[in-house]
Amino acid sequence: RGKNWKAKFGLSLQANIEYNTTPYFFPDVNFSYSLFNNIFIPYAGLTGNVQRNTWNSIRLDNPFVSENSILNNTVNKMNLFGGIRGSLSSSFTFNFKTSYERLKSFCLYVHDTSSSYGNKFELLYDDVNRTTLMGEITYQNAEKLKVTSKAEYFIYDLTNEEFAWQKPNFIFTISTFLDLSDKIIVKGDVFAIGSRVAKVYSSSEGDLLDYNYQFEYGGKRLPMCLDMNLGLEYRYNERISAFINFNNFTASKYQIWNNYPVQSINILGGATFSF
Repeated sequence: RGKNWKAKFGLSLQANIEYNTTPYFFPDVNFSYSLFNNIFIPYAGLTGNVQRNTWNSIRLDNPFVSENSILNNTVNKMNLFGGIRGSLSSSFTFNFKTSYERLKSFCLYVHDTSSSYGNKFELLYDDVNRTTLMGEITYQNAEKLKVTSKAEYFIYDLTNEEFAWQKPNFIFTISTFLDLSDKIIVKGDVFAIGSRVAKVYSSSEGDLLDYNYQFEYGGKRLPMCLDMNLGLEYRYNERISAFINFNNFTASKYQIWNNYPVQSINILGGATFSF
């Protein structure tokens, strides 16, 4: 550590334990330098890890995965990243980052053809090189107002598969939090999900990309989707509150997952009590 810089050099030993135990050595390197009293902080690093995939982590990503799927861990063999973060004032912060990852056994989602209703996904694994461009800007005024916008753009280079099935090429979100007199809380989210390509097994499913008659599958492109959520909360005191949430506030019609149209506007309300 110096006056304006920080550096860390280390080595991480992790293991992927399945039928056989495979040890991995990963670098753990980080460097940052402060410019103009932390207004701009360039940084870079090189890391890696074994990411444990569980049924809980998978269902949080895709709740329609078949219970017959085989769980494999994802090994991030290399994560090379760099960027610049900082704060232009006490209220305004930013972070711009790019990264390049080499992922072994990366999870993709394809339709489970063994399902009698065809309404489940199974896990398909491939070795993937992923480049990510990310930008995030946050404005916060004490504890009363916070607005965060984040944009991510993904470039996939796959070993065996033609597309990163069901993975979006970009994600953009804006989240707001507003506290009115410590009684009324307003929360809002706007998000856009870029186009995805679904692996389909029938030429009757619409616009197919690069249809392959030998294997009888093709790619169906799902268009970009835009959605908005709104939530209101009334806090009677520290222990009692009531809330109401409006999900899909604009009643948009789209599919995040192929053949799964999202619900139209839905309203959820309730009360909370802590003791």
